[in-house]
Amino acid sequence: MKTKILITALLSISTFSVFADNCSVEGHNSGNSYFGQITCTKVTLPSLLARGELTVLKTTVNGETDVIGEVTGAYLTINGTLSTHGEVNVNHLTVTGSTDVHGQLGVSSGTLHATTVYGALNATNTTFDDVKVFGRASIQDSKINGNLTLSSKWSVLNGTFVNNILVTKSIFAPTQIVCLEKASHVTGNITFDSGKGTLYIIGASKIDGKVIGANVIKGACPRKDPFTIQN
Repeated sequence: MKTKILITALLSISTFSVFADNCSVEGHNSGNSYFGQITCTKVTLPSLLARGELTVLKTTVNGETDVIGEVTGAYLTINGTLSTHGEVNVNHLTVTGSTDVHGQLGVSSGTLHATTVYGALNATNTTFDDVKVFGRASIQDSKINGNLTLSSKWSVLNGTFVNNILVTKSIFAPTQIVCLEKASHVTGNITFDSGKGTLYIIGASKIDGKVIGANVIKGACPRKDPFTIQN
């Protein structure tokens, strides 16, 4: 009878969810450094160095996160800095320190602070501090508490709040376009360093400051490819 009770108790314990203290990897790892195809699910790590494809779900890193490779998943919290070389696509991304992405960044329902993207930025329902994008930007239903710096041929803000926008000169984009859609609000100035910019404004979008170095057109953004999000 006692043996039966013990076996039943052990079986019931084995059904409980276990939060691991490391990630699984098809490759090898040394401490919190992983090399290969990495999957982190329901883990909390003091830091993370990943070299390879990284998939995350409900993962927290209490320190520096350094990745060379693609990052995908949801519910990633980093109490520290994030540095990546590769495409990043994460839903519910929180980074308390700076974020530097060398590649495309796709984020929804995120909270980021000082952010630099050397590639395209696609953001939805995300809060930033200062943002610098060296590539095209599509920012929807988001808030930038600081300034947005763009070095791109074409960018669109859709239902987004920002202080100032600076569009820097780019040898790859002699003509530069910014579109404000769906009640986007710029509380400061929009400045095109080249003096040859074009700003499209549609709907209830507004600018409290000045537009410097650009021709202002009241109308929809001319781009109609999949990157466009106007409505």
